[in-house]
Amino acid sequence: AWFIRGKERKPYLLKAAGYYERAYTIEARKPGTKLISYASHLGSLLVEEALIRDLERGIKLLESVFESTSKYEPLLCHYAEALYKAGDHRKTTEVATELHRRAKASEISVPPAPMRIAAKAYRALVRELKKSGRLPEAIEVSRRLLDTGVGSENDHKVHRKLAQHVVENPSTSGRPTGA
Repeated sequence: AWFIRGKERKPYLLKAAGYYERAYTIEARKPGTKLISYASHLGSLLVEEALIRDLERGIKLLESVFESTSKYEPLLCHYAEALYKAGDHRKTTEVATELHRRAKASEISVPPAPMRIAAKAYRALVRELKKSGRLPEAIEVSRRLLDTGVGSENDHKVHRKLAQHVVENPSTSGRPTGA
């Protein structure tokens, strides 16, 4: 599955997923040290590979790994990505922020991936809140985005515009636009 490209890759990905599924099932009967590893690999495969994507199953597997350990596991970034792809942006920010916290608490150098995922989800939330006219909430979420430390110049610009709009139009800041 790693070396073949294009649609010819699908049978190999299905085979790999089948092997991980079988290993996970066997290990689940008599929980051992490999259960988390099999669940992580299978969940990641189901989230990242478009040809065999099954977000629901991938999220379920990766959520069980996330809840069963308090350590930073790099494959759990796929859990945050899966939540983002499923449209659950609030939970994405919570999971990504927790992964960042776990990485900081471990003895490894802190990877940038969790905060980048959180920033992406915060941006989506800001757009959703802005579109629905919930500007005070959008400003708060935008502030949290900037607090991640990975906010772009455009993120700063959007934050300033939101804050300026609320200051200039305090009577419309809590109502949806067009209402």
